[in-house]
Parts: sequence; structure tokens; C-alpha cells
Amino acid sequence: MRNLLRLKELTDALQDQSAALEAQVLSRTAALQHQANYDSLTGLPNRALFYETLERSLALAQGKQWQVAVLFVDLDQFKTVNDTLGHGVGDLLLQQVAERLVSCARMRDTVGRLGGDEFALLLLLETGRQGAATVAAKVQDVLRAPFELSGREVSVTAGVGITVYPEDGQDPDTLLKYADTAMYQAKRAGRDTFRFFTAQMNAEVLARVELETALCTAVRQEQFVLHYQSKVDLSRGRIVGMEALLRWGRPGHGLVSPATFIPALEESGLIVRVGSWSSTPPFGSSRPGGPPGSTRCRCRSTSPAASSSRATCRPTWCGPCSFTTCRPRRSSSS
Repeated sequence: MRNLLRLKELTDALQDQSAALEAQVLSRTAALQHQANYDSLTGLPNRALFYETLERSLALAQGKQWQVAVLFVDLDQFKTVNDTLGHGVGDLLLQQVAERLVSCARMRDTVGRLGGDEFALLLLLETGRQGAATVAAKVQDVLRAPFELSGREVSVTAGVGITVYPEDGQDPDTLLKYADTAMYQAKRAGRDTFRFFTAQMNAEVLARVELETALCTAVRQEQFVLHYQSKVDLSRGRIVGMEALLRWGRPGHGLVSPATFIPALEESGLIVRVGSWSSTPPFGSSRPGGPPGSTRCRCRSTSPAASSSRATCRPTWCGPCSFTTCRPRRSSSS
């Protein structure tokens, strides 16, 4: 009898230990799942969970003929906050932004943090695109109020891009990509704005990608040329300067307008390399002297060498139709 009682006690103890161990495993599994699906800073669904939720919402909407909107939200001045006030304050800002965005959503909507200062809202629409516009305006309104961050008052705004299922796309990848495109267009239009995605936006993005790829090739293959335009002092009948104009002979397109390719050079960072190239001696080999009447001329460069507005040139000689050996350098007087 004693042995039976002892055996029962041991069995009960083992069952208790097994239950406690199972509870620990379940708790740790839940913690790992939470870490895998939720942002550790804001507690919002991360990119992976937001994507899965969007995927499920689209399947549900397809069966019920609903519309689904994705709002891509990107803060306008976040980098400035991080650089001036520190990453700790930046983290506080992201946490407060997350709270305000959640206040704009209904119970059936989803707010996620995609990374950095990028957030997204998933909306099930009853009133079509107008419902998405109403939420976007609400997002902008709640973000305009100053944030209290470690005793400092900080103001930020956001650019918002909007896509709507099924008009703009049928799958999560397309909707997120187009929402990002619309957000970029909103930022180009100015701070604190929102834009709906349009097919024209996508065409513009594709054209810009193609242009930047062609510019990389142009830099590598030196497809740029400089055209020089003389500046004449009519009172003295003498050439006193020149203007260097950057031109791009794009294969298959001819000369491309600087208004088209110079902004693309600036945004892609290629402008530094092109500016360096345009500052090299353009007039051939150096000559030790020049004919009587040789002068210093002033060269104004309109090539996009970052801040190259003017340069002082030291030509070996200047004539009415030819120049040699002009090495541009910054002018201290301009």
C-alpha cells in the first residue's frame, strides 16, 4: 500500500512538472512569435505580419467584393530629428507617431511599421476612395500637433501615398509598391500632402529608372560634351569670357535637354562625377605662351558641378575663334 501511495505521489509530481514545462514552452513560443511578427519599438505589426494581413484581407475582399486601401506613410523631417536630437529622441517620436496612427484606424483596420520612419495602414473600405482620403486627411491632422519629446517640442508632418484594391492592383506586392510610388510623388509635391496612385505615376517612375540607368552608362562611356559660348565686350571688341554648357548626346535620342537630365544627375548623386569630369582641361595640350593681347578670361560653367557657378580660367591665349588650355578653378570673387 505504501509503495502504491509513493508511486502516486511521484506520478502527480511528474505531471505537475510536465505541465509547468509545457507552459514555459508555450510562453517562450508565444514570445518568439511576437518578436517575429511585431515591431519591438512600437508594438505594431512589422512588415512581415502586415503583408500577411494584407494578403488575407485581399482574399476576403475578393469574395465579398469589398475595396481595400493601403496608405503608405513616411515622416518628412525624421532624419533631422535623429541628426539633431539623437536616436533616443527619434525612437520616442516613432512611438508617439505609432500611437497617433492607431487612433486614426478602426478596430478592423491594421496599422503597421514597415521599417525606419515608414508606416502603413490597411483599410477595409465601405465608401470607396473617399474613405481612404478621409483617413489620410485625419493622419495628417493628428501628426500636425507638436510632439513632446524629452522636454522638447517637435513638429513633424508626413507624406502619404494611397493605393486601392482592386483598381490599382490585385496582390500585396503591387499595392505596396504603388503606394510607395504615390508617397514619393506626394513628397515631391511638398510636405504634408497625400496622393492617390495613378498609372501616370508608374510610367513616370519607370521612365526615371530608365533615365538614371542611361545616365550611369553615359558617365561610364563619357557621352557628355561641353559646348562653349563666347562672351564679348562690345566696347573693346574683345572676348572676355566664355560659358561652358553641358550637353548629353544620348544614343538613339539625340541631344537631351539639360532640364531633363541635370535634376536626375543631382538626385542620383552622379552630379559629382560629371562635375569633376567637366572641370578637366577641355582645350587640348598646354602651350607655354600666347600671342600678344592674351588675357585672363572669366569662365562661367553651367555644367552641374554641384556648386560650380563660376570659375576663373587661365588660358594660354585667347583669340576670337579659339581657346587653349583652360583649367577652371573657383573664383574668390563670386
